[in-house]
Amino acid sequence: MNRASLFRKRGETMQNENEVNKVIRKKFGTHRVLHSRYTGRFPKGIEREYAKMIKRYLEHFGKAYTKYKPVLDELFEEVAKTGLTPAGVTYAQKIIYTMYNDFLRRTNRIKLESKIKALGIMGEKLSIAEWKKEVKRTIGINILDDYYKGEFYRQTLDQWTKDNVNLIVTRPKEILGKMMNIVQNGFLTGETSDSIAKKVAAAYHYDMYWAKFIARDQMAKLNADVTEQAQRDAGVTRYEWSTSDDSRVRPGHAVLDGKIFSWDDPPIVDRKTGRRCHPGQDYQCRCIALPIFDEATLKIPAGYVERTKHD
Repeated sequence: MNRASLFRKRGETMQNENEVNKVIRKKFGTHRVLHSRYTGRFPKGIEREYAKMIKRYLEHFGKAYTKYKPVLDELFEEVAKTGLTPAGVTYAQKIIYTMYNDFLRRTNRIKLESKIKALGIMGEKLSIAEWKKEVKRTIGINILDDYYKGEFYRQTLDQWTKDNVNLIVTRPKEILGKMMNIVQNGFLTGETSDSIAKKVAAAYHYDMYWAKFIARDQMAKLNADVTEQAQRDAGVTRYEWSTSDDSRVRPGHAVLDGKIFSWDDPPIVDRKTGRRCHPGQDYQCRCIALPIFDEATLKIPAGYVERTKHD
């Protein structure tokens, strides 16, 4: 093949399965199974951006709380002298509810759904990019991005966005309810006003740590869903469990590291409960599934495979 025709072929796609299989067979050689020659990355950067976004959203709740805290403090100071009455409880809850409405006004213009979806798109793209590197380095082909714009990937992203919007917008409501209950229970149990005031303040401050938890948990779940589907689409039926190999790995996950499992039969991650799941599906799980490529089950879509200068 001369130099001119070589460069005409670059960027084109392989249109028939025989051409694709020819490239794959070269990589398998005498082997029937190939383990991934690339260890994918967990989307930590996007996880951090997601946590920042949640914190910025919840900071508006903090601003509303700061605005009405002096009114609450004044009420609790008065209660310290006179005692908490049913009328005082009602008034305290009214202040908290007014604070929540102020938060809603502050966040009314925030396009939360579009921000979450943008982070989801970034996460999905990274998961696919990591998968493509595994395919390229292990079996020598480059699957085009167009293949991963199908219905499943759209539905996965839309559902993930919907679930995450719901998670975030309901959190302030939960804080509101927590504060209401603190006041109500404090009245019923005869708690001091100082104790109630501290618990009301703690209900907000503790919740800011929730942002990191959700960011890690939800990005892991999206990565796990996309990884599983991408591998199944390619005919990969088994994977090797790979942990992040640090002190935060749970014992139930550490014992799975390096072992091979089927996508149709998730392993037990908790012996006490018998809970089963694949890498990334357990809460805050940063483990990943390294594909096991089996020539007998592999199905790479002709028409979506890029022809390179080596083909």
